[in-house]
Amino acid sequence: MKKLLVSCCFLALFSELSADVVTKIVFKGLDRVEKEVVEDCVTIKPGKEYNEQDIDATIKAIFAKGFFSDVKISKVGDVLVIKCIEKQMI
Repeated sequence: MKKLLVSCCFLALFSELSADVVTKIVFKGLDRVEKEVVEDCVTIKPGKEYNEQDIDATIKAIFAKGFFSDVKISKVGDVLVIKCIEKQMI
């Protein structure tokens, strides 16, 4: 039983520490804001490892620009999809 518990803890820790790699980054929802504005905020680069901290930093940097009401990052295959919802203009 102890071995099973230790194995589960090790696997949980390993999955938290493991990094991922994407080959491409796609931006969705950019109507008024230029793609380059968002690209400058992205700390994740194609072909390089990234982790949850990189995703968190990227989302915070995009929000800090002040143009978006929501930002979501997902992975589809080996493509990172950054979906931004622009704030409404008055």
